[in-house]
Amino acid sequence: MNEREFTVHRYDPKVDTEPRFESYDVPISASTSVLDGLFHIQETLGENLSMRFSCRQGVCGSCCMEINGKARLACQTPVTGLNDRKVTVRPLYNLPVIKDLVVDMDPFFESFEAIDPSFVAEGLDENSDPAVIPPDSREREVIEPRTDCVGCGACYSSCSVAGDTYLGPAAINKALTLLKDSREMKTDERFERLSETDGVQGCHVQGECSNTCPKDIPVSEGIQLLKRDAIKRGIKQRLFPSD
Repeated sequence: MNEREFTVHRYDPKVDTEPRFESYDVPISASTSVLDGLFHIQETLGENLSMRFSCRQGVCGSCCMEINGKARLACQTPVTGLNDRKVTVRPLYNLPVIKDLVVDMDPFFESFEAIDPSFVAEGLDENSDPAVIPPDSREREVIEPRTDCVGCGACYSSCSVAGDTYLGPAAINKALTLLKDSREMKTDERFERLSETDGVQGCHVQGECSNTCPKDIPVSEGIQLLKRDAIKRGIKQRLFPSD
């Protein structure tokens, strides 16, 4: 069996004055994932390593971390697919570190709260409503690929402006799925929120959100779509304020 050197971020704020990286030799096979390697460090080498994980199927998004310079799901990242003899693992960027590889996700989910992520509609018939948006409609084409978001935070970590001055890609992607739904009733309120300085115009069009998304969601493209919509709405309101 081959080995890889895992270099892992370690930090316990209760005892450490600053973070450090420690290296471990980890045996691997063709099917070993980065998460498996971290389990080996934790269980076989006896290290008190903190990390999040749950489903191990790429569905829950909880094991997202920076692996060799890119935010990835550790359970879906085969070590042999990294094309590097060394595996460097650190926590997500733009979020406070709680311990080792665990970050505080509150700022990420608070950005969702800012756009009011609940679907709001009145008078829907639960028996007929699924047929309101035809499967082959343009509306569904825009919305459907963007509903695969697992809330892992990869896009938030890869965005250099996410945080205090920008809501971040995931929250805006969620807003888009609601704004493009013709049944939704809070369009004006959401556009008003997204038009604030930390909304869609805060995006610097770096495109890293799309490049790192483990579900291949065209996040950046969606943000640019909302930018254009916001500008059109602003012009229309200036020209026709009574509409």
